[in-house]
Amino acid sequence: MSAYVDQDDKDYWERFQSATVVRMALDPVETAAKLFGRLSEKQKEIVGFEEDEIFLGGGAGSGKTRGVIMAWAAPAFEFQARGFKYDALAIRRTFPQLKEIIALGKEMLLPLGATWHEASKTFILPGGSSLECGYCERDDDRYQYTGRAWALIFVDEIQRYATPVFYDWIFSRLRAPIKEIAGKLWRLPLRVFSTANPKGPGNHWLRKRFIDTTGVNGGVTTRTVDTVTPEGDPITVTRRVRFQHSTVLDNPWLRNTDYVRNLMLLPEADRRALLEGDFYIVEGAFFSEFNRKIHIVKTFKPPADLSLINAGDWGTAKPSHFGWMQELSNGEFHVFSEYSTRDAEDWSKGTWRNATDVAEDLIRIEHRQAYDVSERWLDSACWADEGTGTNVGEIFQMKGLFFQKSVKGRNLKARNLRELMKVTNGSSRLKIHDQCKYLIWEIENLLTDEQDPSRWDERMSDHGVDMLQYGTARNIIALGGDVLHHQKQEAYQANRAKMAAMRKRGTA
Repeated sequence: MSAYVDQDDKDYWERFQSATVVRMALDPVETAAKLFGRLSEKQKEIVGFEEDEIFLGGGAGSGKTRGVIMAWAAPAFEFQARGFKYDALAIRRTFPQLKEIIALGKEMLLPLGATWHEASKTFILPGGSSLECGYCERDDDRYQYTGRAWALIFVDEIQRYATPVFYDWIFSRLRAPIKEIAGKLWRLPLRVFSTANPKGPGNHWLRKRFIDTTGVNGGVTTRTVDTVTPEGDPITVTRRVRFQHSTVLDNPWLRNTDYVRNLMLLPEADRRALLEGDFYIVEGAFFSEFNRKIHIVKTFKPPADLSLINAGDWGTAKPSHFGWMQELSNGEFHVFSEYSTRDAEDWSKGTWRNATDVAEDLIRIEHRQAYDVSERWLDSACWADEGTGTNVGEIFQMKGLFFQKSVKGRNLKARNLRELMKVTNGSSRLKIHDQCKYLIWEIENLLTDEQDPSRWDERMSDHGVDMLQYGTARNIIALGGDVLHHQKQEAYQANRAKMAAMRKRGTA
């Protein structure tokens, strides 16, 4: 005796939470192999994934779309045998783009006994489970799916969507009936798959949503939201999210073909996007040589006997940015950590934090991290007279942070950084620790100046890159220890005299 539970039942939410998720009786990979034959290692992973939200991103030709069709069809045959229909929706941005999914579906599903219904653009398996093919070109097109529901939704080539509006909304169409069997409640797993290649309108939000949270090589994270039930009771909802990275080299049927050779011969940006599946490629990027796999390393503390360079670029409406760095004995130049006064939502904007507070923040960081700082460099503009009586450079000196003036040179700074960032035989001297998220973001997103290709567009957020330049090039001869100590003493005496004069005038 079995019956579907009415989804309008007032107790449906509680029943949904308590229902047991139906699992496959056999190994899903074994089932898929019986249906489709040989699977690549990446496709085996796709079929076996159990997370709620699964993003498959990487290079062209890796077999992602084929893997998702397998991940629907294999469970569908098993669920049908146990009395459950496993309905799915496959989405492309435009209707003409559906032809690729339809052609692949016919190739894979018709030999299994599925039928194709042209009017509804739907594949139906012998047991009744369906795979409907649809589109959503504009955000408002999503409303054509209002009132409908599927247990699995697949958005193919999601990088074509400039914003996540449609993608976020489509989760509201995930629904499957609860079935009561012998007094126990059961429900199907509800999942959203998506695939993408780099270099599309949605590259930025996909990168921030999936790759920044799990890493360039893939991984699992969770998304948690505190909300309330229909009855008003507080509840925490957690969604498990997975990112899988793959390239054509993971596809045994293509990796030794002319297809790969042609990808290798593409211009560098296209090659890194389509062959390597690099989502951090930006069209027109100034530092096109920057590569996360080469230039970014996992954070570690600097050696205890290493004296660090502290460099900074000041900002108010734009963010201040400071970093701690030094060259190691093996010749690598490491940026160990950073401090920046950036808006939490818009990283190109500053928070107007004053110099006294910033100086105290820097001191706290250095004390907490036990940094030994022997050299400091700051934009020379920080010593400009702004009519306030005390400039930024002097405020830092009053706090005991004795920065030296770094001279700007527009063409020089780009040339120095390119030299440091240069990749030779797959390696580079520059190593940025992965906790320096703001600096990494700036390097990746700075665009080339259209008027002068030898420079980056300085209208963009570049305070972190300027900071890196000040710390790596210095631009003036580094002062020796004795000279620097003498300079500190002179500055200290000058500041004491200045503060005494201000107190006398009543302005201190």
